[in-house]
Amino acid sequence: MSTMPVDRWFKNVCNLASQRGIPVVGETFLGGASEELEPYRYLAYPLVTLHGLRTFAAVAGLKGMKEYYGLIPTIDDPNLRMTGLFFAHPGIDDETALETLAAPYGAARSDMVRFWKLTSEAMELFPWDASWFIREIGRSNPVHSMSAAVLRGLQAHTPAWASTRHAIFMKTDSNEDDSWMLEDVQLRCDLAAERMGQALEIGHRIETRMPQQFQADYAEDLRQLTGFKQRTLAYVYHLRETNLARMMRGLREKGQPVPDGMRQEMTAVLKADQQNEGEAEPIGAALTMLAADQDAFLKTYFLVTSDKASKGGFTLTSR
Repeated sequence: MSTMPVDRWFKNVCNLASQRGIPVVGETFLGGASEELEPYRYLAYPLVTLHGLRTFAAVAGLKGMKEYYGLIPTIDDPNLRMTGLFFAHPGIDDETALETLAAPYGAARSDMVRFWKLTSEAMELFPWDASWFIREIGRSNPVHSMSAAVLRGLQAHTPAWASTRHAIFMKTDSNEDDSWMLEDVQLRCDLAAERMGQALEIGHRIETRMPQQFQADYAEDLRQLTGFKQRTLAYVYHLRETNLARMMRGLREKGQPVPDGMRQEMTAVLKADQQNEGEAEPIGAALTMLAADQDAFLKTYFLVTSDKASKGGFTLTSR
């Protein structure tokens, strides 16, 4: 994946091949389009590309690199331009690389550097290692299910999935998750969404200063980054709602009252979730029930169900 292009298996293969005189050419993502972001193709996060290329180049025995997913030469792709910059100057540091990359943007160049730092950090903070199903983020439905969130995992009977994939992904099954695991993914999504929001603030501010040759592709980058942020926040809210419901339900099962702060947080998270979805329902009905009858709410929403992938294959948390 873009944020983790090299693992122990790859290093071992390169080392063993080198001992036998076998040259290895490795595949990685050299542009902005990747399997993780499908169908988004305009997102720019050039520091991720640079960091990945450095990691690739440092592997002993590796003799070459090639693009894995395919490149789109008809659009402006800062990631791909970063690849060319690295190939020409493999020892280039982050700041010099970003300044060089931003030079064609004229009056917007300093803000573009800040924009790319934030989008790159968002990509690296996002929990791509949670599950194979967290990829193709552009296909995720931000209107999630109202059952308990789960980190849906994939397991295929192939050599890679039966062995090394367990070392890459937190989940390779769809069993019930520990609350701590749900919170880990929630917090990392929250950190990533925060950086995306900061990048969008800068990004929209400099749209009027964008050189004409970059305007159309840059506008699409911002549109897709907005979609990425929406889907990331959908995971934040669904995971937090699930953990809050677990805690509230646990207290009620013991005959204890739910603290006002916990109930208020659930209301606030639901309202933020509703705004993020951009639709009144199904969250409107949940809010009404929570206000009227807390126990009925806990018997209705964020319960474990047997429904699988009700919101599509790449909507990670919905059953």
